[in-house]
Amino acid sequence: MIRSLTLAGVLLAALAPCAVARDDKDDKDKPKLYKTPEECFEVAATAIMKRDGRLLRSCATPTAQKQMIADTVAQGLAFRASVEGWLVKDKDKGKKNEQLAKAFKAFLDVMDKHGLTADATKDLDFEGQRPTKKSTEAALKLLKDPEAFAGDFMDVAAKGAPPPDKDTPKPKLTELKIDGDKATAVVIDVIKVRVKDKDKPEKQERKNPVAFEKIDGSWRIDPTVSQDDSPKDKDKDKKDK
Repeated sequence: MIRSLTLAGVLLAALAPCAVARDDKDDKDKPKLYKTPEECFEVAATAIMKRDGRLLRSCATPTAQKQMIADTVAQGLAFRASVEGWLVKDKDKGKKNEQLAKAFKAFLDVMDKHGLTADATKDLDFEGQRPTKKSTEAALKLLKDPEAFAGDFMDVAAKGAPPPDKDTPKPKLTELKIDGDKATAVVIDVIKVRVKDKDKPEKQERKNPVAFEKIDGSWRIDPTVSQDDSPKDKDKDKKDK
């Protein structure tokens, strides 16, 4: 099952996992109250366009926040493994890649600060370029404050994330269906696709599912729903039965 961090579009593709977790202790950073799914979505869409991770955090469900923190850790471990040469299969295996070390330095500094050093993570397992689920969980246990780690990681990612094109429209919420304290919808956003290497990127609409949940009187968004959770898929399943 593939998770789709669709709502965040470019943001969650580049810095998503880190976008929802900070060590928020001030009253001003407490979760805001969203009376409707549409209100929650509008704020989340604004956060995406502004690359504002703290604002996006106020919209996310606890489940989404945990998933994003885990994804942040996995991304950091992937950076570390690439730098340390753990993923190389030839004679250079274990040889430090100085070029990547320079490119990922700010991220690795965050990892070192929070205890995810090279020595602490050198025995973790990887599948392809990503750590296994078990290894990610093991790394999470090394963190004294996962939210603070993800917040620091997000700060670094945000500095390098390109701003959205001025002519790119905000994501749109469609097909909203509310059932008690749960809701589903379809997000339409615009992405640039290059058909051929030399072609100019073309804008294309993309539709993806998103879920909402009402928690403590406030609607929260969960962009980590799977493609199998889309309203259309569920409706189709019912018809097939």
